[in-house]
Amino acid sequence: MLNKRFLLILLFIFIFNLSVIDNVRAIEIDSKLTTEFNYSHIDDNSLPKAVIEDLESDIESTLELSLSGIYKLYQYNIILEGETEDSSLDIEEATISGMIANGILEVGKRDWTWGKGFDYSPTYPLNSDENYIGSELSWMVDYSTFKVGASLDSDDKRFYSSWIKFNSLLESSDYTLILSYQQDDSELEDLYQPLKKANTVRKEDGINLGMNYSKDFLNGLTMRGEYNLRYWRSEREESSYYLLGGEYITEGSKVITLEYYRKEDDYLICVIGNQGDSFADWSWELEEVYNLSDFGQRRSFELAYTAKDKLTPSVEVINFLGPKDSQFQENPKDWTVKFKVTIDFL
Repeated sequence: MLNKRFLLILLFIFIFNLSVIDNVRAIEIDSKLTTEFNYSHIDDNSLPKAVIEDLESDIESTLELSLSGIYKLYQYNIILEGETEDSSLDIEEATISGMIANGILEVGKRDWTWGKGFDYSPTYPLNSDENYIGSELSWMVDYSTFKVGASLDSDDKRFYSSWIKFNSLLESSDYTLILSYQQDDSELEDLYQPLKKANTVRKEDGINLGMNYSKDFLNGLTMRGEYNLRYWRSEREESSYYLLGGEYITEGSKVITLEYYRKEDDYLICVIGNQGDSFADWSWELEEVYNLSDFGQRRSFELAYTAKDKLTPSVEVINFLGPKDSQFQENPKDWTVKFKVTIDFL
């Protein structure tokens, strides 16, 4: 672990020193520290005491170092992230991109997520909250873009995907056609019983055919829709995933989002906040997620003080409601409070 940290620090210093070499122009250097304290009320006496204590509260600090720049005809970006909970220092993101013939090639580890959904993109075959090692080659002709890419999980090489995307911009709308493949042979985990060993392996081999479409009415209202048809070759089954929704920005810079989407169940998401007001001292967001299949609910409210450039404190309260056999109530946490402070050093 020590050698790994040492090599990562040397890598960051080496790239930092590139800024003094000819033909190199540093774009951005940043460093920030985030400390988060979480407290949850556990409503499941059947869990072992050690598990309850572990789930009930935790505190974690994360140090993030980032640097992006241009070296000759190439652009690079690297983010190092260290966590106090497990004393780790990892490369969270590292990419390099440049011109290849008439296209642009990007290689490295990052979040490859696409789609305009607030909390979900049916056509994206990977986990939207994780970064993956991969590459993507793109060409742009007039108002259309063609992309070919592939990625795999750096922690579990049995989870990987590839895709082809075609995007076209119209006068006030755009659409994307997507063909992707995914393979997932990773082990299943019990999220709420971490002491329980996983003994089941996914064997999912899927082909996806999807489409994204969005329309801007130029009056603060934007509508969007996404559809994905997935054929599981390993199980010889078809499944459909889709999203319908819209976003409206009021004259007072409030952002209202309403979305309906289907995964295994049907969900309705309602969000209102003031993220559109860049001059406000306080940023707030209220989110409600309804599972229309089992009537479970997830309700959250987040408040952050954004008047200071270098210091951002925030608090988030999350409630899990609904019948005991609903998806959200399978989580042993009734409610959670998160206190977070972010300090930007540069």
